[in-house]
Amino acid sequence: MAKSIIVVDDTYFYRESLKDLLKKAGYDVVAEGVDGDEAVELVRSIEPDLVILDVVMPKQSGLEAAKEIMALGVKTKVVMCSSLSYEPMVEEALSAGACAYLTKPLEDEIILKELKKVFGQE
Repeated sequence: MAKSIIVVDDTYFYRESLKDLLKKAGYDVVAEGVDGDEAVELVRSIEPDLVILDVVMPKQSGLEAAKEIMALGVKTKVVMCSSLSYEPMVEEALSAGACAYLTKPLEDEIILKELKKVFGQE
């Protein structure tokens, strides 16, 4: 069975590109969102295998959303992505519960390789 994924990014282009890549790779993109509040609600209601969160989003950042998602006690794994790649940001994302941090612009091979690691398929 395909792994279920929610994509949350306030930039339409990144959201659509990522959804397209994931679907072509055989993942089941079950929902999408545009801000941290929406991410938390989607994870709470759907409980996907994975949520991919942008770091900088309106209403609530991806970092804040990751902390809330971890507090829900669901099995959902969190992967963060951002154009911000300085070490303190990466460390904060990982300490918030993210199991991987991807840097934009997102490269297809790197995304798929990281997801395989996250799902223990590599």
